[in-house]
Amino acid sequence: MLIEVIHEQFLSDELSGPDSDAGETNEAWKVRLAAAAGLPTSPELLAKFEVFEITVPNWRSLWFSNLIHNMEAQAGLDKKLKYHRVDVGRPSDRIPRWAPYNFGISSDWWGDNGTVRANKKLLKEWMKWPEPEGCGLIFERDDDGEIINMSYAQNISS
Repeated sequence: MLIEVIHEQFLSDELSGPDSDAGETNEAWKVRLAAAAGLPTSPELLAKFEVFEITVPNWRSLWFSNLIHNMEAQAGLDKKLKYHRVDVGRPSDRIPRWAPYNFGISSDWWGDNGTVRANKKLLKEWMKWPEPEGCGLIFERDDDGEIINMSYAQNISS
């Protein structure tokens, strides 16, 4: 089952306010996010909803990010939430404790960080998990083994 490919630690983080050292007030942060999402920015309307800033993990591959977003869309997550998730392109350097399947790791990130001494303990099990059989994903690779296309062999919610 495809759902077994994803662990909660692989998801984007949701921030509920500005960085404490950013010098931005909660109100200014909320207005900035609302504007970026095309939401109302008047104080009266801002008081009626919550926003969370999404930070995307630098280690996560584009293919894995697309898979997660497709699963969220298929589950109708965006319609079920009582708040707005806003991606303004801010990355996250947080490394999960669980090792993702190899296709979930950005090859560029791995090339830059896979052998960094400070990451050694966290990355001990990384790049040891080939794609699981029967997960519903089909990978097309180039001659160097890099993924160039990913598709679904079955409905991804099954």
